[in-house]
Amino acid sequence: MTRNALAMTIAALATVSAAFECDGRALPGAYLNDDYCDCADGSDEAATGACADTIYVCRNLPHKPKQIFSSRVNDGVCDCCDGSDEANSTDCPNGCIALATEAFGALSRGCLRRAELAIAAAKAASSDAERLSAARAQLATATPTIDALHDAKAAAEADEASKRDGRAARLAAGEVETSLGVERLDAGMTLRALVRVALWGGVEGVDRMYDLLVERPGLEEAAEEVDSADLLEVAMKARDEAAAEKGQSAGGGGGGGVCDA
Repeated sequence: MTRNALAMTIAALATVSAAFECDGRALPGAYLNDDYCDCADGSDEAATGACADTIYVCRNLPHKPKQIFSSRVNDGVCDCCDGSDEANSTDCPNGCIALATEAFGALSRGCLRRAELAIAAAKAASSDAERLSAARAQLATATPTIDALHDAKAAAEADEASKRDGRAARLAAGEVETSLGVERLDAGMTLRALVRVALWGGVEGVDRMYDLLVERPGLEEAAEEVDSADLLEVAMKARDEAAAEKGQSAGGGGGGGVCDA
């Protein structure tokens, strides 16, 4: 072989070997993973760990990939489940299939549980929708009744207010006093009226009648000498006497009531 042919052969081999580039220069293929760090980023020694602080990627098929520092490659410790970080050792069997199977089982259980929760949520939503629909139907049925009750309440309140206003107007006009004939009462009639009020209204009734007597012309001085307790005592005594007279009348066939005394 001539010198020119030899030079061409060497150049061709160099071109074939120059299959890797780093730091702006081409490296021969023989420089890759030769346990010597030629590139600043350590990319030429990804499988040897010769370059500190660089990353080695474990493919871990069929499990998930894992990244470790290249300094942990071929350090005697199994860091990758596929054992690729310890290619020079036989102590790191491939356990990626078992890990992938376990991960897939956990994922399957999670998906199954998610599906169960989704079904339960759908059933709960359907039940809630049915209950809501039933409640709305009951509300629609009850609404007329509620409205009628509100109307009845408003009417009753209006009627009560009207009656109250009427009573107030009659009191203001003196209708009650006129009906009772208070102006026509003499002392005896007043006493009888007092007895009736006392028997019907008790102490409160006596107090009210006493107030009327105090305000009546001609009885102010007489009323000043007694109080409502005295009137109540007189009323109770008159009641007892009336009861006694009634008993005698029933036995003898004569006599009248308290107001006829």
